[in-house]
Amino acid sequence: IEQLVEINNEIDFVRGLPASNQKKENRNSITFYNHLDTESLFKKIDEAEIVITRSGYTSVMELLPLSKKCIFIPTPGQAEQEYLAKFHMQSGRALYFAQNKFSLKTAISQGKNQVFHRENGWPASQLPHIIKNWLNNIKA
Repeated sequence: IEQLVEINNEIDFVRGLPASNQKKENRNSITFYNHLDTESLFKKIDEAEIVITRSGYTSVMELLPLSKKCIFIPTPGQAEQEYLAKFHMQSGRALYFAQNKFSLKTAISQGKNQVFHRENGWPASQLPHIIKNWLNNIKA
């Protein structure tokens, strides 16, 4: 949070606390959410220039096909997350930073300048259409 305050961009921070209420809190240009439902979360992802997240299997599998710029910060001690983050950085699909060496300014700077490899991803221009179709299918 200390690093977030130093960034002059609009930031949505989703804590991922589904058991808590839908609390929303604003501080400067940062909006904190305890939890977002699926539709709201995908809408935020669609709007994001860069997504910074843990590199859990589900997050990786949901984000990479969307052709979003992803920065993975594995949970310390989680070998699977560390492996996935390193693997996708080596393949050019995402950036990886260890939590203990993480600098938000550096990550954002590198993320904005990085050309991400998207061999099997959908074109970013198709993202709104893909998300709308996906959301319509889960509502049905």
